[in-house]
Amino acid sequence: MQQKEEIIFAIIVIVIVLVFLGILFLVMLGRHNLRKNFLLHENDRIKKEFEKTLLDTQLEIQEQTLNHVSREIHDNIGQILSLVRLQMNSMSSSPTEEEIANTDELLGKAIVDLRALSHSLNTNNIHENGFVESIKQVLSQFEKTGKFTTQFIVKDDDFIIPDDHGIILFRIVQEVLNNIVKHAEATTISISIEKNDGHSEIKIIDNGKGFDTGIIDRNGGGIGLKNMTDRAKVIGAKLSVNSQTQTGTTVTITL
Repeated sequence: MQQKEEIIFAIIVIVIVLVFLGILFLVMLGRHNLRKNFLLHENDRIKKEFEKTLLDTQLEIQEQTLNHVSREIHDNIGQILSLVRLQMNSMSSSPTEEEIANTDELLGKAIVDLRALSHSLNTNNIHENGFVESIKQVLSQFEKTGKFTTQFIVKDDDFIIPDDHGIILFRIVQEVLNNIVKHAEATTISISIEKNDGHSEIKIIDNGKGFDTGIIDRNGGGIGLKNMTDRAKVIGAKLSVNSQTQTGTTVTITL
């Protein structure tokens, strides 16, 4: 009788253990499914945020490009064509070789500038030329104004960035350059890409008047800096600013 009771007790214990393990399995399975659904939802949210940021960035680049084209046509190509018109109106019925050569030179410059503008109008410019070449073109435009001396150094030979990320990164650099033009009163701009502790670093350095970075800590740096920081996060990058009054500013983007 005692042996029978022991067997029944053992069976009850086994059943309880099995039921407990079953419940534990179901709980763990439920938590796994919840976590899986959360991760899927989070990935979907990040993907949508990235696509929105990418679209916003492309639209802003288009706007910047159109503004640049408008200024170039008005300030550069328009002036050249006006000079051509003046020269042609002042020519005699039998123009000299020098007059023809001068007019041809001006027209040639206008054609070159128009070609450059047509390239900048291409919204796939960053995809086609890559991030590095696109930055070179921007700095070349800065040089053409005669107001800036620029330098571009690439020390990271392995620097590669996906096209979609490159567009967002390009917009961040473009925004930094726009801030230099608007606020820094700088005359030199240097951009470098180098490797540091296994990460790629893009540094934008100017020799402008600088500012108190404590303002960033106290006020969050304003909308412009917040937008750049948020964009950097979207592509897994980090943005930092180092500046002092009268000594210039260094913006570092770490990938």
